[in-house]
Amino acid sequence: MADPGGQVARPSEVVWAARHEDPAGPVPGGPRPTPAQTAEHVLAGADWQLALRDLLDGLLMGAPLDQSEPAGVEPRFDSYLAAVVEHISAAREVAAPAWVLDPSRFLHQFWWPHGNAAFEASCLVQSPAAFRRRGIFIGASTLTRV
Repeated sequence: MADPGGQVARPSEVVWAARHEDPAGPVPGGPRPTPAQTAEHVLAGADWQLALRDLLDGLLMGAPLDQSEPAGVEPRFDSYLAAVVEHISAAREVAAPAWVLDPSRFLHQFWWPHGNAAFEASCLVQSPAAFRRRGIFIGASTLTRV
């Protein structure tokens, strides 16, 4: 995997456009998916968790936060995506895009994405505010990327 300058990128430094495609480029200059592109990938059949991880990887590495509103996919995904964007915005101390406050981006029932009842109590406490207020409960390390 060589970049245009001839340097070889290590696998951990590569941004993947899609899991079945060649790398899009080294992390320092490679493209990052936007929230809107993440929703498009999910609408096209991509696994929502992998698509969100790709978005989160870019955002945690400092990729700019595109303000464009993503297309609606499915209520739980839409809420999770809005929570990620709101959480990252708060961490960067910038205003979140207006679309994250749309009522359609909030759940009417609680949801534990991990699906393991043994962790529900700890997730109630550990979930970041942007997730809790949407009724999404995740573990403390869910948004941690290595």
